[in-house]
Amino acid sequence: TFSGADLTIAGDLTISGDDLVMATNTSGAALIGDGSRYNPVVISGDVSIGTDGTAAIGSGVIVNADINGSAAIADSKLATLSTTDKVSAAAVQVDGATNGTGITLVDADKIIVDDNGDTKYINASQINTYTAAATATLTNKTLTAPKIADAGYIADANGNELIIFQTTSSAVNELEITNGASGSPVTITSSGDDSDIDITMTPKGTGVVNISSGLKAAGFYDTNIVLQSGTGSEDLESVAAKNLVWYSKEVQAANIKLPPATSSNKGMVIKIIVGTANWATSPFSIGWDDGSSTVMTGFIHLAAADGSESVDGFQITANAKKLQIDSDDPTLAGGAIGSTYTFTYLEANLVHVEAFGVCTTGTPALGVGASLTAAIP
Repeated sequence: TFSGADLTIAGDLTISGDDLVMATNTSGAALIGDGSRYNPVVISGDVSIGTDGTAAIGSGVIVNADINGSAAIADSKLATLSTTDKVSAAAVQVDGATNGTGITLVDADKIIVDDNGDTKYINASQINTYTAAATATLTNKTLTAPKIADAGYIADANGNELIIFQTTSSAVNELEITNGASGSPVTITSSGDDSDIDITMTPKGTGVVNISSGLKAAGFYDTNIVLQSGTGSEDLESVAAKNLVWYSKEVQAANIKLPPATSSNKGMVIKIIVGTANWATSPFSIGWDDGSSTVMTGFIHLAAADGSESVDGFQITANAKKLQIDSDDPTLAGGAIGSTYTFTYLEANLVHVEAFGVCTTGTPALGVGASLTAAIP
């Protein structure tokens, strides 16, 4: 034991035991040379050494510059990243994923989205919900068989109905619209399973179908023909602005009232025909009632039924409101089989009349009584 003095050894010092006991034996200290001697010093800084000799690197002290660029850190050494915004979308290589181009998307499939800065997943069904509610402009899209709901419509630029589509259950007939090349017309055609398919145009209420230019029709005919079902009075005042053929095969014996002439029904033609039976032999009228300002102009012809007498003619009385009908009176406007009365609506309150009457007896001798200015009461 040396006390109070230094010991100098010229050669090496070998300690046969395992311990070197010093005055200072601080836990975790190491012998550190300072250029002249070794002293026990506690390790500090980014690395620490435990009493068992285990070295440890301090938490958070390794930075990017400390890692060699060729270091190949295996994926298995990486912890799962669950903290928000720790992985940029730019770091995701989609081409490296499993090819899913052949799959069929279903409502429950997940899709990643950026929700106002937050990364979230949504179901594929949510995209359908979004697109169904959104307003979109389709450009250069080809529609092969789009389905439009019953009473669904195509809107104009303001969102208002332009064309409304109505549904017929189990429909087999439809409409085709075909454009035309230079010099050729645009065509609207009915098609379908039936051999003969009509096209019906139905205006609303008292509306009409207007043709703004010339009308050229093949096989055109008027089906608005009405047969009188009895011999009583007939009120045609509610006839809309369309042509009408009215006839009777009975012994007509009461007044026939016509619709008043307005600016809306000008051009309308109503034809009254005596059918297969002579009309009554007591006078009645064809014309307008007290509430109408409509008057007639034109001419009356009267012939005998047996053809033995000359045809007489008479200009209709100015401002007349009715024709007087009596099949056996040769001074009135006829009423026997073959009589025809055509009323052409010229303008508001004015109708042109072509009356071709036939009487059963006597010599035709038309007078002012055949057309009267007094209205039908």
